[in-house]
Amino acid sequence: MKHLHTMLGVALCSSLLATLPVIPLSKAAALSLEENTDALKSASPRVKRTVEQTIEYFGLTAYSISAQKTHVTLQNKEVDSSPSSVPTTIYLSFSDKDDRLTQLTTAWSKSPKDQPPNLDAARSTAADFVELVLGEKFASAERGTLWSSSKMAIFPVYPVVNEIPVQKSVGEIFVDSSGHVSSYQLRDADFKGNTLPSKAGILSWEQAIPQFSSQLQLELTYDDENRRYAYAALPYSAIDAKTGKVLEASADFTDTHITIEKQSTNQSITTPVVAKELAATFFGLKSDQLSASASRESHPNELPISIYSVENDKQTLQVRVNEQTSELLSIQLSTNRADDDSAALVDLSEARGQALAFMKRYIPLAPGDYILRAYPQSSENATNPTKARMELYASTNGVRSSKPLVVITMDLHGNVLTSATARTYAPSSAATPGVLSLEEAKQNWVKALSAELAYVYPSDLDPEKDSPVLAYVPSFSAADRYVNALTGAVDSWK
Repeated sequence: MKHLHTMLGVALCSSLLATLPVIPLSKAAALSLEENTDALKSASPRVKRTVEQTIEYFGLTAYSISAQKTHVTLQNKEVDSSPSSVPTTIYLSFSDKDDRLTQLTTAWSKSPKDQPPNLDAARSTAADFVELVLGEKFASAERGTLWSSSKMAIFPVYPVVNEIPVQKSVGEIFVDSSGHVSSYQLRDADFKGNTLPSKAGILSWEQAIPQFSSQLQLELTYDDENRRYAYAALPYSAIDAKTGKVLEASADFTDTHITIEKQSTNQSITTPVVAKELAATFFGLKSDQLSASASRESHPNELPISIYSVENDKQTLQVRVNEQTSELLSIQLSTNRADDDSAALVDLSEARGQALAFMKRYIPLAPGDYILRAYPQSSENATNPTKARMELYASTNGVRSSKPLVVITMDLHGNVLTSATARTYAPSSAATPGVLSLEEAKQNWVKALSAELAYVYPSDLDPEKDSPVLAYVPSFSAADRYVNALTGAVDSWK
């Protein structure tokens, strides 16, 4: 089950709630539009306005327009001389009922970069598109997710009713790894807002702050990558704007404290044979059905990576290893493992043991204290956890590392791993300095926080609660910020 802090961790740009600005076309674009007036002579004012705003948003200056019933195509006539930020073709589809834009797709002269998109830049792109093309009746989520093998970012589009965003996705914007809007789709054109509660009798944010503060939990951590002590927050939720109640408790997890007495003797993954053994022992792939191969990835100014691929007729397990140090970087199944109801369903304790066995065998763990944090997850209609996420943190003088050293996902049917990532850790050799008290850090966090009113749907988590709730959604999530334990400043992790 997804937790509400994940579903609702959205801060919406207030500019999106303003009236859609009338942006004048550039002189060249206006001249080109005038030359194409015949193509749009039978179009409604709403379609014409959307086409005009699309032309201006994408920076088209010389183009042709072809229109046919509910479809409009914009063709860039200066592909060779246009900047890379200008598409070659834009396809628009409109509703035959009310002329709303229902779909937009772009084509570009160059393929997107072969890397994950920058989510911050993609968020800005999506927000601009909503503000300039879709207008005041929509808002984009500030939080997006990677999609399609991490080559695309997807941002939900929310309707806006009485200047309040409704966190019920009615569409999506796809932004590619080059930072371009690849497509937009309106999914639910018939959204009805008449079931939404009124604003009458709501608490002010100042009145809701004590309730929010009561659920806030901070942990002192050490960020070894930036050599700083930071208070990190556990996930928190939205607040019901009428009752002040927390809509859902924080993420469910259990911590197990582990002590490694001596340096673990890990097995390096240096051959396809070892990778094949790993796949059979920990990832549930049958050894007699596997083939294995090796390849290499090398880029300028980057350490080379050895890649071992283990395959059967349905799945591929890819193991990535630092070629110079033989340290494990990541392991990933190409597809999600299908639920095997015939396999025994283990409890979290057994899964924890399997995860530790894997780490002690393949991850070089230095002597010291560690925390293994386990997040149980349930599949739809399941009463007991069927999956789990395990995170291993270093713990020095009672202070855990800010980021996990190892992250493992598991299928509890059969007690098998489905992915693993690892990183090196550089502990501080100095004594823990004098830091801000927990209460002071908490006060600073709450002072830095604001909230947006939004209609949220607990039914996304509990089908029996299908009524929307007017809630205060925090302006940033727990994962976005930290409190500097020395200065007290609330900063972004990035």
